Order: sequence, then structure tokens, then C-alpha cells
Amino acid sequence: MGTARKPEWCLSNSMLHSHLSRKASWRTVWDGLCS
Repeated sequence: MGTARKPEWCLSNSMLHSHLSRKASWRTVWDGLCS
């Protein structure tokens, strides 16, 4: 997965990411999509 490109929205919504990270379920989803 190290060579996989992250979707642009993963990079452009860092503030949204910070907000979602407070919710464990969302963080799991986000990490699955963007890490």
C-alpha cells in the first residue's frame, strides 16, 4: 500500500480529518481509505 496514491480529498480536507479523528469509527474508515 506504500505506493498507493491517496485520494485528493484525503489531502485537501485535513481539517475535516482532524474533526473526524475524534470519532473512533470515522477515524477507522478514514485511515482505511487514506493511509
